[in-house]
Amino acid sequence: MLQSDKPEAKVILDAYRSWLDRPGHAPEKGWDINQSSSILYDTVAVYLAMSTDLLQMETLGLSVNKEGYTVIQENAKKINCAMEWKGLNAFEDFLVWRIAN
Repeated sequence: MLQSDKPEAKVILDAYRSWLDRPGHAPEKGWDINQSSSILYDTVAVYLAMSTDLLQMETLGLSVNKEGYTVIQENAKKINCAMEWKGLNAFEDFLVWRIAN
């Protein structure tokens, strides 16, 4: 992806480089854009809008408690939740393919 000419890849990498250039990030923390990236939670949310194939889904009652934590509560509104990966490597491959191609 680092060598991709795709506009999507360039925008993501430019934003990531800006984020890394802030004080207290790279290279003080040992982060190297050529070796790893930050966690891309938003990409999982977008994937879930398209498919749930690569994730283990559960319908759970969720609420937010007084401390601000999301907790499982049996009588709360039922929400379809991604609880764990069935295919993390496949998702990573899909993400790189989608951004770089």
